[in-house]
Amino acid sequence: MLSRLRSFGLLGMLAAATLLVGCSSPAPVSLTSGTGKTIAVSGQPSSTAEEALFTGTAVWGDGGCMYAEADDGATFLIVFPHGTTLDEGDTVRLPDGYVIAAGHEIKLGGGFHAGSTDDEDLAKVPAACITEEVFWASGETAE
Repeated sequence: MLSRLRSFGLLGMLAAATLLVGCSSPAPVSLTSGTGKTIAVSGQPSSTAEEALFTGTAVWGDGGCMYAEADDGATFLIVFPHGTTLDEGDTVRLPDGYVIAAGHEIKLGGGFHAGSTDDEDLAKVPAACITEEVFWASGETAE
């Protein structure tokens, strides 16, 4: 009897872990402005907190998408946190009110993940926007 309870407990923990892993990177959607500029935004809130800090410049790049450009010239698609909007004038407004426009120096918290046009998590983002590495912003900003 005790071993069955342990088995059920273990199965319950495995199921919970599977759900947490499945929710750790909610599939992003894309928002496109009237001028054809596009941002990728997490499809749902996430409680995952990654601790990488990206420092660089916000730029419009391939496919009209917003990228983070590092000092060495490398560019990464940014997946903004859930609740981010694309305002008139093609400015990005994070849920905390922080505004980003092309050319702005940015410092965003988050994490880097591999990107691929075959990645189901990125299926709703235009293929022209996807970079080899994608920066998933957590919403934390540094000024």
